[in-house]
Amino acid sequence: KDKNPFGTYAIQKLLVPTYGNDIKVNKSTLYNLNTDSKLKHTVLLMNDRIKLSSTDLKTIFDFIKTGNTVFIAANQFNGLLADTFHLETNAELYSYFLKPDTLLKTPGVSLRMTAQNLDKKKYTYPLICFDSYFSHFDSSLFRSYSVNNADRSVLIGAQIGKGKLYLMSMPDVFTNYFIVDQDRKSTRLNSS
Repeated sequence: KDKNPFGTYAIQKLLVPTYGNDIKVNKSTLYNLNTDSKLKHTVLLMNDRIKLSSTDLKTIFDFIKTGNTVFIAANQFNGLLADTFHLETNAELYSYFLKPDTLLKTPGVSLRMTAQNLDKKKYTYPLICFDSYFSHFDSSLFRSYSVNNADRSVLIGAQIGKGKLYLMSMPDVFTNYFIVDQDRKSTRLNSS
């Protein structure tokens, strides 16, 4: 429950009205996921980079196949997960040598959801929000749910067995600094 600007305290608080006391922060390994439970669960993983071991990947697949959901947000997907799903991420590089005030106040990437039944409103983030996107993914398995202003996918999802896997290439949008901004809060609620 880190309260620093790029921590996850705010997203945890936003999830409480929907999930109540069922939210648990688990800092143990993925190997300890309960894949035999009759209850359905959602696991959220957020980090700058994700690189899963073969044991972690097998555990996640077993967990998803039984009807659970895994949501992974990272700027970079590496290792077996990237190899399995042919994932590549790239980033738009802005002028990060600018003064902090400029990075916070200058508009950067805009995101919009792709589903026909959702509002086509764009949610714009300042330059300080790292703009990474999927430059390649297995389009026979994954569907794009959200794109950036260059129409590059940032949120993709796939049905695996009875469950779902969602991958988000912009974890910053789920951090305290961007969640607290009321104008963009509904993006996070719609995309999760």
